[in-house]
Amino acid sequence: MFYQQGLFGELSNLSQGARAVKSGTDQEILVEKILVELGVLSVTWNVCNQNTLGHVPVVLFKQVPYIGVIGSQGKSDFLLCNNLSGNKIRIEVKAQFVGGSADEKLDRLINNCAVFKERDVIIIMEGNGFRPGTREYIVNIASKIPDKNINIFNIGQFRSYVKEIVPSGLTQR
Repeated sequence: MFYQQGLFGELSNLSQGARAVKSGTDQEILVEKILVELGVLSVTWNVCNQNTLGHVPVVLFKQVPYIGVIGSQGKSDFLLCNNLSGNKIRIEVKAQFVGGSADEKLDRLINNCAVFKERDVIIIMEGNGFRPGTREYIVNIASKIPDKNINIFNIGQFRSYVKEIVPSGLTQR
């Protein structure tokens, strides 16, 4: 959304690839902001944080490592951990506001969902630069992965969803 609200002018001197990285980062910042405004603690992933933050009701870890379907190391954008319920949700953000290659990477992301430890995954697809039919294709493929609950949202749908699942009354310590 930041991209559409005026950052394009600031980005116009950047290459298409640099603009794509910037718009994706803006969307990740927005996801984090939405959750922090709900009282979720946001921290960068490391083993110490994972093991010492069990007392915090809900934690958003950033840059969470995983081993992908072909054995390569990767990092998810986020892992939302509800320590009250034990639920964990992987969150990946893909933004494409102009034609490019982000939609080409969605196949690998969907395949990696199959090997994530977490059952629940949210993929946020934001922007109108995705090729026609991409969202429908990804929703269809995601629905066929056994034992996974993969939701494909835009940023507005994500905001509504997390308002329902994040416990109210959280305060950061």
